[in-house]
Amino acid sequence: MGYVVTKANNSRTAQSIEEAYEESVFRSFGAWEVIRHDREPALMADVYRAFNRILGQKQKATVAYRPQANGKAERMVQTVTRAVKMYVQDEGKHDWDEYVERLPHTLNTAYDRI
Repeated sequence: MGYVVTKANNSRTAQSIEEAYEESVFRSFGAWEVIRHDREPALMADVYRAFNRILGQKQKATVAYRPQANGKAERMVQTVTRAVKMYVQDEGKHDWDEYVERLPHTLNTAYDRI
């Protein structure tokens, strides 16, 4: 499966993604060797490519219009989305952004029985 990291963010610009990555991943784990993504426009932007070059990371985009090429990541996005929706549906749960940032611990320590 890999290691899950989530970060609540109200923007999808290259700069906001770069800042979220730095805060949530780089400060804790350092630079990753490869960043694999699904051709999100912000991740294809020159500023994000330059950011990866500075960190010495390679960028690998999956084949366009083929979500199955990103199978494990897409499956985890579905799992996170479902978990957040279930949490928000409970009465009085408005701190979903805090929940999203605690959720990876559960996902990363869960025993996969499938």
